[in-house]
Amino acid sequence: MIKATVDASTVTEVDLKFSKAGKAWAKVRVASNERKKDQAGKWIDGDPTFFDVTCFGRQAEMLAESNPAKGTRLLVSGKMHLEQWEDREGNKRESLRMTADNIALDLLYTAYEKISAEQSARGSAARADAPAMTDEAPF
Repeated sequence: MIKATVDASTVTEVDLKFSKAGKAWAKVRVASNERKKDQAGKWIDGDPTFFDVTCFGRQAEMLAESNPAKGTRLLVSGKMHLEQWEDREGNKRESLRMTADNIALDLLYTAYEKISAEQSARGSAARADAPAMTDEAPF
């Protein structure tokens, strides 16, 4: 197992379930891609890595209550591992999984997406006094 923190986007809705003992657990599939600049300085996305995130207890309930839409950016930290098995036909399979210690909405992208959606609904251009959204660090 590897401890990791990942910036990822949801690709499925949150699936909240309860154990027979009444303990909550939730699962969501996410994708993360490395971003880097090309020689011209333009940001490009690498190939996505897909994995399942599982969380438990109150965190699972809160994730389900927040109901992140597909494509919502999350910051997830926890223990990542590679699960390996054989399917019914005898083929070797593997899946990347993370048990989350912490999950949070990526506020930079959440705020940007909300503002963009509101502007689209109004059919208006960006406000002149709104700060520009960039991928550059502020320092």
